[in-house]
Amino acid sequence: MKNLFKKAIIAGLLLGGFSSSVQSEVYELVDLGTLGGTRSFASAISNNGVVVGTAYDSQNQIHAFSYDGTLQTLTPETKQAFGINDSGQIVGRLTGGAFIYENGVMTKISADSAFDVNNNSQVVGYVRGSSNYAFLYGNNVLTNLGILPNAFSSSATAINDNGIIVGNSSGTSFIYQNDQLAPIDVISNRFSITNDINNNDQIVGYYKNLDNKWDAFVISDGLLSLHDFNDSNTFASAINDSGKIVGWYQSGFSSFITSAMLIESDGNVVDLNSLETVGAVFERLTRANDINNRGQIVGSGIINGEEHAFLLTPPIEGCEKVHGNTGKEGQKLKKIKKCNGNRAF
Repeated sequence: MKNLFKKAIIAGLLLGGFSSSVQSEVYELVDLGTLGGTRSFASAISNNGVVVGTAYDSQNQIHAFSYDGTLQTLTPETKQAFGINDSGQIVGRLTGGAFIYENGVMTKISADSAFDVNNNSQVVGYVRGSSNYAFLYGNNVLTNLGILPNAFSSSATAINDNGIIVGNSSGTSFIYQNDQLAPIDVISNRFSITNDINNNDQIVGYYKNLDNKWDAFVISDGLLSLHDFNDSNTFASAINDSGKIVGWYQSGFSSFITSAMLIESDGNVVDLNSLETVGAVFERLTRANDINNRGQIVGSGIINGEEHAFLLTPPIEGCEKVHGNTGKEGQKLKKIKKCNGNRAF
């Protein structure tokens, strides 16, 4: 099928490193904790600020969670939560299938995993079989989206409120719209992963370049931009409706150390570890997995030697920065912001 995107490439758009243009602002950083274990991961955040993800208990068992000030499990059967919409519908994986959860009720979907749900209650993911295939679920009907030619499987990763779906089929990214599945040929014959699409139909992901290095990409208005940071692998995981992208990078081809990053809508790139924060003191924020339209970012990082989910909230405009030593002895000086005498966070 004909590729839907132009071959206009803005190569090396962000070549050379990271910006520190927003470091004068103070962000709130929250450790979401665990369910008694040592690990948790935040996968998605709604525009209302509700976070979902996966956490371990004291028996090293995984559970899907939601966080709205308190970390809590959904149901005993739900294992991983991957997506949430603004109505609070949550999708993910349970033992033996996919699910959609709403108002305390879990409904099983006849699929392996559900990765995203839009504000029209449409769910996407994949069905396991002799050939795994991407699906769209809505109004109690599951639709097989198919597999690209010469591919052996497919999986849908995201759907926007326009009903446009993106995903991957045996190493090639795809887009599904108007009942047609078509490839997104990022770079001819190169392996690519597409992770997200926003309501302006901007698409993000990453691909393996000719040097076998991973580079993040964004497709906007049919134009492809590559984010190449010299010797760093870069991965784009999500994009909000303002065009802000989050993900992570690795310094050096062989490095296993990752750092969470934000690509601003103007192209500036920020290592989230360079931000001035108040709240939890992480040793390193390793991955950023989602960003909502308020600019809140969720992901995972290292704190006290454990991997925990985090929530990073940007400052509110028009607030005055106030310094105060609110931490325990030995902790770094914390800073808070006040708006008309009230905490901004």
